[in-house]
Amino acid sequence: MDYTFVPDEEKCLISEYPPELYREPFLIVGLLGGDNIPQNIKTNLFDDSIEGRKIVTFTASKEYLPLKKKPPHPPIYEFLQPDEYFIRVEWLNKVRQDRPSVMVLFETQETVFSPYNNILQEIDTIHDILSSRHTKLVLEIITCSPQILSSTDEFVSLKKRMNVDGFLLFNLNDPKQSIEVLTKTVKQLSLRHYSDMEYNYFTRAESMKFPWYSAVSYFKAAFVSENQEASFQNYKNSIKYYMKSYTSVLELLRSEEQRFYKSSNVLATKELISWIMFRLFNLLEKTAAFKEISEFFILFEKSCSTYVGVEELQCAHQKWLARQFQLIGVIYEKHKLTKTLSLFYSYASLVNYTKAYNLISTMFNGNSVKEFTKYLPPSYTPEKFYEYAIKQSFNLLFKIQVCRYVCNQK
Repeated sequence: MDYTFVPDEEKCLISEYPPELYREPFLIVGLLGGDNIPQNIKTNLFDDSIEGRKIVTFTASKEYLPLKKKPPHPPIYEFLQPDEYFIRVEWLNKVRQDRPSVMVLFETQETVFSPYNNILQEIDTIHDILSSRHTKLVLEIITCSPQILSSTDEFVSLKKRMNVDGFLLFNLNDPKQSIEVLTKTVKQLSLRHYSDMEYNYFTRAESMKFPWYSAVSYFKAAFVSENQEASFQNYKNSIKYYMKSYTSVLELLRSEEQRFYKSSNVLATKELISWIMFRLFNLLEKTAAFKEISEFFILFEKSCSTYVGVEELQCAHQKWLARQFQLIGVIYEKHKLTKTLSLFYSYASLVNYTKAYNLISTMFNGNSVKEFTKYLPPSYTPEKFYEYAIKQSFNLLFKIQVCRYVCNQK
């Protein structure tokens, strides 16, 4: 029997985070003109991964690029509803797994120099669409004689006028070498893409006077920075941005907690803090900075434990605290750091969740439920809170028994 096993239900609160928040980033490459690539080459166009980043390709037609900017959303800060966040989940998915960092346009030697194909105008149109997203564009000309083609005046003239980030020749007689060159180019341009996005969000955050805007922009800069190479320096940059986002969101929390007509904004503000802590702890785990995790959590307890908002939403506050204690408790348990601290954090999570259950039960049995439940997500009911509180109680007792068993074995 495995006495270190802990049932998954104990981590139920952590599973409430959107999956887009913890999915591994892909290196996404868009292919235009994919019909020009021989099928046997297309299936082996890229290796499975580049520097730990899985490459995912999709083929799009030139008539439709899934990158055109949509009309701007209304300011989300003014229209938050329960279950809405300051950062849209769709944005997380786009950055990690849906939006290409590089688009590769494949053309044959015949189509590029055809009098019926205005390739320069076509490139300009595509480039204008992509530039708003910082997406890089590579033109790959498929040919059987790259040396002869590159020596022609027509080719040299075309290359000078071409508005692209990469200009390559794909040699059908040596596809392996051509794929290696293309892969290297894609990797370099992808890093530029994320670096440009990161800089854009960072400068936006630095220039904004509104704490909610700064907090969101710093978070996005950190999230984008994580998409670059998995290096210690990039982790440090992301950690720095998450810390700045946390500082800004604390200022926002202080100003929002007293504004009754935006009580759902208080919940969204605390949810943003949860996202920051989740990503921050993930990076600190990767760098084995467990001391920093403990120090940050102490800072969190001092700065956030008393910010409740209006009294009727205290049940949401207690549940939120329970999730944060569970998050650090799981980290301690996962890495077998300190068994007593792991149990303490699990116990603190249970205590806060039990308080949340008692508060929400009182509210639902009182006269204020109709007024305040409109600010709460649909899952906030006494029945759901009770069900999880019972599970967490049994799981904590299970962990205590396991700890006793292990100690007795020693």
